[in-house]
Amino acid sequence: MTISEIVTLTRRLTNTSAGQYPASDMLIDHNNALQKVVSIINDSMDESEYDDINHGDYPSLKTPLVANQRDYLIPQTEGVISIKKVSITYNGTDWYDATPMDTSEVRTAPVSATAEQTSIDSEYEKTAPRYDSRFNAIWVYPRASAEDVANGASMYIEWSRDASPFTSGEVTTGTKIPGFDTAFHPYLAFHAAWQWCLQRGKSQAVAYAQMCTDYEDRIRKQYGKKVRDRKENLQASYVDYT
Repeated sequence: MTISEIVTLTRRLTNTSAGQYPASDMLIDHNNALQKVVSIINDSMDESEYDDINHGDYPSLKTPLVANQRDYLIPQTEGVISIKKVSITYNGTDWYDATPMDTSEVRTAPVSATAEQTSIDSEYEKTAPRYDSRFNAIWVYPRASAEDVANGASMYIEWSRDASPFTSGEVTTGTKIPGFDTAFHPYLAFHAAWQWCLQRGKSQAVAYAQMCTDYEDRIRKQYGKKVRDRKENLQASYVDYT
């Protein structure tokens, strides 16, 4: 469904005109429903790795490391929900998957700020890097040295992110299609209609809420088993009783 068709369905479900249900309010409601769909998908998806195709690029970034810099800010415009993968190379050739950690695991013996950071780096290997995701940034352990940077030290990150929201201009054009499976596009209309009816004490709110729940259940089921080619098998577990 296009956004124009979703708007039409929403008006039919609420039996409203543009004066009764302003386009600006409907846009907010449709975007709220869109973000909820993406949240449900990210919570339930298997290894298929969902992303809204309307972004026009992949949710990943390769960036050079900076000498003696620990933290690398992720732009807020990326709408990052969670970090999926971090890989680091310190020599520009050999890449290693970084293991997530928490700053509470860092052991320090502070003498000065510089000495402290050097002490922290000495606890980690460049062939087994670690990272902490906090404050909308990636904190790298160990840091890259000036020599590493000269050799091409870099970091590669993958993440899951928010949906590409509808804009008023796109609603006017009417051709944009939500970036998730077509079978669930009516959910945006039912969710918006449910909100409109609920706020006004309309009896249809109950039925629309039930429809939303049904769509949400089916979204979880479909995105929870996207990869059908994975073969499940049982294997004996070896136990050494000696």
